[in-house]
Amino acid sequence: MSFAKATFSFSQATMEGAALLCTLSLLSPTFQASNAIGAAVNSIAYIHYTRMLRLVEEGVDVTYVRFSDWLATVPLMVVEMHSTMGASLLDALPSTIFAALMIVTGGWAYLQQQNEKDASGAVLLSFLCLLGVWGFGIRSLIVTQASGYDLIIPIVFCVPWFLYGIAFVMKAPNWIYNLLDVYSKCGLAITTSLLAISD
Repeated sequence: MSFAKATFSFSQATMEGAALLCTLSLLSPTFQASNAIGAAVNSIAYIHYTRMLRLVEEGVDVTYVRFSDWLATVPLMVVEMHSTMGASLLDALPSTIFAALMIVTGGWAYLQQQNEKDASGAVLLSFLCLLGVWGFGIRSLIVTQASGYDLIIPIVFCVPWFLYGIAFVMKAPNWIYNLLDVYSKCGLAITTSLLAISD
């Protein structure tokens, strides 16, 4: 098995474990909404990674499946982070919209790149959408007066999202995206689950 295939298998198994851990953590009264969303995010990702692994074994490009996964999971992760900091769904809405737009513009950049056209405008738009996610996320941190874990968790798991854009610009191999997904999706879910269990 190649290293790239191994990272798909590792990501798939980690997402399955994170979804299970989040589901078990629903028994705890704290972070229930975050853990419910974390279970959904990692379950959706697990389904997509199962399909991607099959496509990789067949020698087929997985990018369209990956963008489908991101379009479903990234906005949910924004809601998950807002829930962790105690923000309302209304507070999460602007960041969630920008997160969806970030994925759509990233997909547009990919299509431009595939058609050998200049993708810099779409890449720039995607980065601006990420700034929108961060900007409204900071607003929510201020509104909720987040502190401690409520403050640290969104920063640790949302700020590194710019690495996806850098990976895209540098035409990074699939395994880079796999490991970034494990860090952001599973890392966030496992952290909130462990906090819920330990509380």
